[in-house]
Amino acid sequence: MRPQHVLTADSRRHLLALVAALLAAAAVLAITGAGHASAAGSCSPPSLVNGLSASIDTSGGCNNSNGQAGSPVTGWVADNPGAGQSVQLFAGLEGLSTHNFYSGAYVLCLAPTDGSVSQKCSTFTVQAGTGSYPKTPPTFTGTAPTITGGADGNFIAQYSLTVTTPPDGHLVSVKVDFWVLQGGSPVRGGQTATQSVKPPTLQAAPPNIYLGYVDTYAPRTGQNGLPGIWENDPGVTFVGCDAFTGTCQADNSGHSFWDGGAVRIDNTGSVPLSVSAPTTPQVDIGTCGDPPHLPAQYSPWPTNVTWTIPAGGTLILTETHAPDPCGNYIGNDPNDNFDTSEANGNGINCNVHNPTLPVVHLTINGTAETITDSGQILNTGGVDIGACPPIQNEEHDWTLLSAGQISP
Repeated sequence: MRPQHVLTADSRRHLLALVAALLAAAAVLAITGAGHASAAGSCSPPSLVNGLSASIDTSGGCNNSNGQAGSPVTGWVADNPGAGQSVQLFAGLEGLSTHNFYSGAYVLCLAPTDGSVSQKCSTFTVQAGTGSYPKTPPTFTGTAPTITGGADGNFIAQYSLTVTTPPDGHLVSVKVDFWVLQGGSPVRGGQTATQSVKPPTLQAAPPNIYLGYVDTYAPRTGQNGLPGIWENDPGVTFVGCDAFTGTCQADNSGHSFWDGGAVRIDNTGSVPLSVSAPTTPQVDIGTCGDPPHLPAQYSPWPTNVTWTIPAGGTLILTETHAPDPCGNYIGNDPNDNFDTSEANGNGINCNVHNPTLPVVHLTINGTAETITDSGQILNTGGVDIGACPPIQNEEHDWTLLSAGQISP
């Protein structure tokens, strides 16, 4: 039975981007919230509050137009809601000279030194192509934080603003636009903007990593053989036989087919992601089940190539037309170099479960990652189900790995 997926791909990408944004914001809040001490070169809290105002930290110091904003964007914000009086506070990061706002998941964290806030960090989602400062904030879903004035009527807080998706077009600078809201609508005169500074360098979000198995060998019926997303689907960068040498292996009738494991990486963030496979073996499944029991070590992908996955894109890695390290193949063509079910033995050891967990080695954004296939998707549950009775199609739809299966 195929795994049941509750979240769509888009909703999962948004959820992971939001989790990454929350983690980044929490890290900044942990730093700025302790004693509210300003780091060297950053802004200090305002000494006088006269209406809504805000500052922005940069690499060149406070409100430096030649400095670069950090990620998350940080600074101070202040207002005079009145003693014990409450309003909502909304923030949007505006890109210049496009005058369009960053969209997608936002996290706004506030650490007050005067007054209070309904929650330390608020999350909301900004719709692309909406809003125009100073009149109209961008359209968003979620809840803006409620701020309350202290005994002196003031609200003063250090803020951090985490964003995920920059607007289209060349960005010369950015600024944080703040609005005071009541009942979700802007208050007359309740808007301010920080100094325009150089855009932040957004951090790449952790990718979604999936494992699957493709099997279109005609004698094995029962499923269509292809995972849900494959070659030629929108947004897919494909590293497999068709991208290198045309077809993979062929059966005795000369018909080409797929028979191999596959790795899928989805870029859930708003900046490009780099992936390479510089070390060998790229996939290790212990020892081949057939004599002479060679190492079941697979290296189907170029070691000197780096693939770039654009924001929202997908990379699929699978077999690439070279001999199987275990020496097994179907028909007259030995070029099935990622037929990972054969690590269990080609039709032998059918009553013995191979407990070896396949391990994949990739480098993602410069970090060497070890991916453990704890569900034994690549070696089809530890038995060569395509050769052991009752013979079955080996296809396995994409299964999302948990964070515990991936380690640097």
